[in-house]
Amino acid sequence: MLYSGYLLILVLEVWFVWRQEIIQAARQSRGWKRTFYAALALGTYDQSPEAVAIDHRAATLLAAIGLPGACMLHGYGRLHLRRHQGNPWWSTPLMPVIFLLSAAVSGIALLSILYQAVAS
Repeated sequence: MLYSGYLLILVLEVWFVWRQEIIQAARQSRGWKRTFYAALALGTYDQSPEAVAIDHRAATLLAAIGLPGACMLHGYGRLHLRRHQGNPWWSTPLMPVIFLLSAAVSGIALLSILYQAVAS
C-alpha cells in the first residue's frame, strides 16, 4: 500500500505540474498525439489564472504529503535491507541518512537525464 500510495502521489503531482504543457500539446498536435495528449488532459482545457493557481496549490499540497511519504518508503526499503544481516555496515546509525541521501541523488540524476533527453 505504501508503494502504491506514493506512486499515486507522484503521478498526481507530475500531472498538476505539467498540466499547462499537456493542454498546449493537445491543442497544437494532430493525429494520435492529439488523442494521447487530450486523454492526458482529462478533457480539461482551462488555462485561466485561477486554474493555474489551483494546480499550483494542489502540487504544493501533494509535495508536502509526498515528502514524508518518501521518507517512509525509503525507510521501509531500509528495513528490508536491515533484515538481511549480510553486511554489518547496514546496521550503523548512519544508514537512514545514507539511504535517504542516495535516493535523493538517484532522483536528481534521473531528472538530469530526463531533462537532457527532453531539452535536446
